[in-house]
Amino acid sequence: MHYFEELVRFLLERDGFWARTSHRVNLTKEEKRMIGRPSSPRPEIDVLAYHPRENVLLVIEVKSYLDSPGVALKHIDAEFVRGEGYRLFKDEKYRRILFRRLKSDLVDEGAINGTVSLVPGMVVGKIKGDEEPLERFFAQRGWFFWGPSRLVEKLARTADMGYTDNPFVYAAKLLIRNGFRPNR
Repeated sequence: MHYFEELVRFLLERDGFWARTSHRVNLTKEEKRMIGRPSSPRPEIDVLAYHPRENVLLVIEVKSYLDSPGVALKHIDAEFVRGEGYRLFKDEKYRRILFRRLKSDLVDEGAINGTVSLVPGMVVGKIKGDEEPLERFFAQRGWFFWGPSRLVEKLARTADMGYTDNPFVYAAKLLIRNGFRPNR
């Protein structure tokens, strides 16, 4: 999963974001009790992406699921019990507490300002079924979403970059220059 998160970070940086992967949120013992997880380790955000001009911080859950059936909308539905990895989207109290602590820590660190808007998001490498219901679900909430089609499109565009020592760009150049064309 590390390389998939790095791919997402790379593509976001191409879109003008400052990004970091595997960011741990320093919830206090009291905050952990408030979310019903008093003994849990610190939550980890797969990708944080800050856009200075927009003053927005994306808090992104990344799921490759390339060799599985993929993410389905029902997994993110608040009524679906399994899939704790989707808590960021299903549990408003958890999200509120997590975002408050994350924002406070990042402001103290000097990484963001206090007026930044935090937006949950998801990047998915494989979706079970059609992408459109997931895209609509996230758009209706004002949340960030990239599905496989968007990822392929963004990665394909890197093939036009000049020389760079980056494995993602190499892979894109090999595919595009040898006839592969994304569907979208």
